Amino acid sequence: MFSFKNIRLLLFESFLPFLVMLIVLFILMIRIDSKIEKSSNTIIIDLLPDKEPQEKVSNITQSIPLEALSSEETKIAGSINMLIVQKKYSEAILGIQKLKNSLQKKDETAITLAFCYYKVKNYELGIKTLSSIHNKKLPRRHFNLGLIYSKLKGSRLKAIKHFKLYLKSNPGSWEASSNIALLYYKTKNYMASADYLQKTLKLTSGSKRKARTYYRLGRTLKAQSQDKQAIKAFEKAVRLDPNDVKARIHLAELIMKKDFDKGMKMLTKLTTLSRDYPTVYYHIAKKYYSRKDMPNAIKQLSLGLEKSRHSLKLRSYLAFVYLNSEEYANASKILSQLAVEYPNRELYSFRLGRAHYGMKQYQEAINHYNYALKLRPNYYKALVNLGVTHAAVKNYKMAIHYYRKALDLNAKSEKTYYNLGLLYYKTNRYEESTSAYQKAIQLKAKYPTAYNGLGQVYLAQKNIHSARKSFRKSIELDKNYSSSYVLLSQTYILENKERKARDTLENALKQVRNPELMNTLAGYHMKDMKLRNAEKLYKASLKMNKDELDAMLGLGRLYLKEKRYALALSYMKRYIFVRPKDPEARYIYMKAFYHSGKKLEAFRQLRALEGLSGKYPDLAKYKKLLKSFDK
Repeated sequence: MFSFKNIRLLLFESFLPFLVMLIVLFILMIRIDSKIEKSSNTIIIDLLPDKEPQEKVSNITQSIPLEALSSEETKIAGSINMLIVQKKYSEAILGIQKLKNSLQKKDETAITLAFCYYKVKNYELGIKTLSSIHNKKLPRRHFNLGLIYSKLKGSRLKAIKHFKLYLKSNPGSWEASSNIALLYYKTKNYMASADYLQKTLKLTSGSKRKARTYYRLGRTLKAQSQDKQAIKAFEKAVRLDPNDVKARIHLAELIMKKDFDKGMKMLTKLTTLSRDYPTVYYHIAKKYYSRKDMPNAIKQLSLGLEKSRHSLKLRSYLAFVYLNSEEYANASKILSQLAVEYPNRELYSFRLGRAHYGMKQYQEAINHYNYALKLRPNYYKALVNLGVTHAAVKNYKMAIHYYRKALDLNAKSEKTYYNLGLLYYKTNRYEESTSAYQKAIQLKAKYPTAYNGLGQVYLAQKNIHSARKSFRKSIELDKNYSSSYVLLSQTYILENKERKARDTLENALKQVRNPELMNTLAGYHMKDMKLRNAEKLYKASLKMNKDELDAMLGLGRLYLKEKRYALALSYMKRYIFVRPKDPEARYIYMKAFYHSGKKLEAFRQLRALEGLSGKYPDLAKYKKLLKSFDK
């Protein structure tokens, strides 16, 4: 028989292990909870399934009130309200327009009609309808005016004003407060935007709304370079809504500023968690592009297109990256497809023009720029690029025409004025060239290229004093601008101050090592028969740039003069491969062949000289010597 004491002992012994286990579990839970709290700066939440219950996003009714209506009117108004619920706004507008005048002219009905106009993007009729309402103080009228003005360019402050008036009578409105914050963000009043977002958070209850508000707060703080606070806001947005891909992207981008690899790892993880492949791969590619890592940008966009091959965002951006990587053929292939699929989008025609220009297919480029202009007559960039392309084919008259049209749209572009000045100079319209260069300098005071161009105009007019002044100003602004040093030296040559010209270049070479300076100074040494000095400078120029044509031509002249024909031939062969129609190069090549005993090759070069401009006193002599090969 068990005594009471034995039973109590038995129960205690059997319950004790269970009690210990409960205590251990409780301690573990506390530790895990504290670790989660401490790791609040690291987002480790995976995305939830895509289909989540949709949260109701608006408490503001935009339907026709049914109170105080007859049974027949209630039935008609109810059917219109159902169309609004079904988002059939065009049908709802027709329904309201068929209502009896007494019901149609009611303020609340007019406000509903205006909302429907807003939804079908007929903003003008929406404003007109709301302006005709008798009671101008109705809260819903202010709300809908806020909605419409928020969509109109230059009317965002009006939209804010109306949302604030609505908020006065409905201080608990999340929608109005959120819209005000968004509009302040768009007008770059970030402090006011952040202030209203903080107010919005107090009015928000649902997790989706809170997440959206924290996301917007993060963007606003990010725009103010308050990165730490922005990170916290984005982290809260992600905790409340793990499917918020945009918040995760912004968060990763902020982390990248301190640790690129860590941020990129977060972005890359999103490619496996989110189905919004285009957005994720697009942002990854953008980050690589910002670091000028074109191969990785192209790789990421290509990976994205493997998963979402019809994505307009990815295809368009890939074409853009190809363009800026000078992979014009690849860019052209994508842009040609996009231009066919979206024939009314001028951007694709414009970029297609850029691709053809890069491939030196100038007529095709002109055709695409013209089509872009047809779609958008005041397309400034297309006008500028038409000017550039016509200039490339030396159609200066048309180039000037397009530059002038571009300046009619944007008179504050110093680059366009510079290009115009250059073309006027090339067509000997010196006064107009001077005026264009001076306007460029007015718009950009520190513009060495424009001062250089202006100096060339003065030099062409034999205004040596003004030319020298302009070249010196150009050098003052850019100590490495070799062309200005060369042209400055020429002003002294025109005054027969050759020593001064040489000193100018020698002093310049002490500051900047540049092939153009070396070649010009070598030319002066050639004139003075200081051939070793000239050879040294030409070779130094080629060492800096193995394709420096002026140095090759100079060495060809020098070695011909020294009767070192084999060397002259080697440099002229390289030069003529690039510039086959240069008469002086052909002449040097011909003489070097002749004196090397290769008379048939000399005759061929003599033939190649025919039709090329250039006067050489002993050419008749070589024609006579090589006459036997004419057969």
